[in-house]
Amino acid sequence: MMVHSSPPVPAKVRKSSIPLPPKLSPDLLRIVLFLFTIISISTVQSYVRAIGLLRPGITLWVLALGMVILTPASVRWKNVGATWPPKAIAAIAAIAFVGAPFGLSVGASGSFLLDSYSRVLVLFLVFVIAIRKIEDLYLLVWGFVLATATLALLALTVMNVTSGYGGNRVETTSLYDANDLGMIFMCTVPLCILLIETGDRLGRILAVLAIGLIGLATAVTGSRGAFIGLMVVLPTLFLVMGHVSVSRRGALSLLLVMGLIVGAPEGYWDRISTIFEIGKDYNVTDPYGRVEIAKRGLGYMLDRPLFGVGVNNFPRAEYTISPLMFNAPNGQIREIAPHNTYVQVGAELGLIAFVLWMSIILTAVIGLRRHSRAIRRRIAVEGLTFESHFLSKSFVYFPVTYLAFAVTSYFVSHAFTPPFYILTALLSGVLVIHRKGMRQFRARAKLAREEPAPSVALARTG
Repeated sequence: MMVHSSPPVPAKVRKSSIPLPPKLSPDLLRIVLFLFTIISISTVQSYVRAIGLLRPGITLWVLALGMVILTPASVRWKNVGATWPPKAIAAIAAIAFVGAPFGLSVGASGSFLLDSYSRVLVLFLVFVIAIRKIEDLYLLVWGFVLATATLALLALTVMNVTSGYGGNRVETTSLYDANDLGMIFMCTVPLCILLIETGDRLGRILAVLAIGLIGLATAVTGSRGAFIGLMVVLPTLFLVMGHVSVSRRGALSLLLVMGLIVGAPEGYWDRISTIFEIGKDYNVTDPYGRVEIAKRGLGYMLDRPLFGVGVNNFPRAEYTISPLMFNAPNGQIREIAPHNTYVQVGAELGLIAFVLWMSIILTAVIGLRRHSRAIRRRIAVEGLTFESHFLSKSFVYFPVTYLAFAVTSYFVSHAFTPPFYILTALLSGVLVIHRKGMRQFRARAKLAREEPAPSVALARTG
């Protein structure tokens, strides 16, 4: 079997200094999207009254739409069809809207689609078409990291910590619960490493501080799903960071672990230890535990493979078509969320949507890695620029971000909320910029091959 090795990077490139990020001078649309990322992920407006009074969500949403309409040159509509993730999201959205009349409740689906999901989709669209160059992508990745750092700071300061579920843990009052926070924290850790490797000195300091805050706040959540995610993310990062010295990898890992140890509230480790007592866990033994919920969700998907029970109808399915109707404990049936993003997509939208959803995750976790060889070839020929440097590191760390989502989203319902859609817009931006750069690289290489050598040209003219 022939083994194809990647073209080596010349020594002069390897030994040269890493290119610094460009000085950012974003226009109004990019600034609006940066701020939108902050408030969408951190929900800081729910905890800081002065910000909440400004109604930042609706204000920034209107501003973003206005900029797209009034300054069409500031966006790139070709991005929508240029890569797979936006196409998959469009297909999932089409299934959600077309399938609403065939669900258990047209009203429940319709109100959710119009009041909530449509805004998430518009936000996703604007993000996708707004990423035209590496500066745009770099700014918005920073937006996601700073938003998560803000969320972690809020968890450590203003969010209530209550006693329950075997230990103290944070109790949120906005979009998220403790498990949701854990999911976002784990998805952001690889992006922090990306910015440490590509940022300037100030950027590296901020990204390291963000990792420290995430470690502390992860402990405060008391989330077992977040802990499992951390146990997957840390070893994976250690492996993919083979180009980084063991001491630096160890230091970054230790920073997260020490944050977890220092920030652990009373009862945290007792709660985490229950992960290894699977047979006693309510998620396995209780009819409303995650295992039984997942089984029922799988049944809804197989019974209604085309459109599922309808978007936002999982709780209704639990007390209308659920097996619980025949063997409910105490004769009572509770409305309950799917507590699992895969179950949510499959049960509410059907089998086709589930396959599309999985294709986005596989595109990121597996598909991105295959571009590494191409970007190394470009660097070997043209030298290291900030764009090629950032893209090459994105092909390392974005797959880990999606792996973190794949693991932690098993314990939360986030099929229709902003975090996944912002991440997927950033993923689309990575692919768009890479493909545009490779087209230009191939065009220059073709031109160089067709151009006659100077000696030949002189001979012809002579």
